[in-house]
Amino acid sequence: MKIIQKIINETLITFGILTAIFAILTFFIGDQAASVSTLIQTI
Repeated sequence: MKIIQKIINETLITFGILTAIFAILTFFIGDQAASVSTLIQTI
């Protein structure tokens, strides 16, 4: 059971870090990237 919990924790930490990096990048380059990606247009 501890192995499953460790895998879930590592996955959530990785997801959180990647989401934070993506949010920071879109904050700085959002206007330029909006013409490329429709995902960034919604943010």
